[in-house]
Amino acid sequence: MTTSSDQAPGAFAGKVPIRAGFTLVELTIVIAVIGVLLAAVFLLFQAGGRAADRVTASVESAIDSRRAVDALEAVLTTAGCRRSMQPGPGRHPISVAQSTMMQFDGRSSSGLDRMITVSCLPEGGFEIMEGGSVSFESGPAVGLRLSYRDATGTVLGEDELRTPGGRDMIRRIDYVVVTGTGEKADSLTGSCTPPSLSL
Repeated sequence: MTTSSDQAPGAFAGKVPIRAGFTLVELTIVIAVIGVLLAAVFLLFQAGGRAADRVTASVESAIDSRRAVDALEAVLTTAGCRRSMQPGPGRHPISVAQSTMMQFDGRSSSGLDRMITVSCLPEGGFEIMEGGSVSFESGPAVGLRLSYRDATGTVLGEDELRTPGGRDMIRRIDYVVVTGTGEKADSLTGSCTPPSLSL
């Protein structure tokens, strides 16, 4: 019987020894590949999240501007509803007609005849006040511009609108509701022809 010590020297020469496990270089390569894949997946999720945020902001902006237009039209169409009352000092149906503010006798959402004020806010957005209490306030990203036209469709100037006689000529109120800023700004335009002002 022979033992391992009896075997000729170099009997295992040319055979590759069997290893158990990975080398440090192989582990480093695997970890680096996994890191690159995870980074790519993270960037894809991040880009998807930003796209979803943009879509959400755009939808919310459209909803805000639509609500603003609905609230605006609801009160502007009632402008001058007490026109049958005899005009006089302090009794003119439209007391202020500016690009950022309008104050007039109108019908409130509760159905009462009240002084209604539509005005832009210094911090952005605009509000509607009915008889001294706020009935609507837009978000700060919503802007408003008003203009006024006479029976021929001509835009009335600021000087004309400062006088009761000039405000008497108002037959149509145009508005622009803007949401957002710069290239991403969206606008809704429209006009109201209050029946009381055509009398």
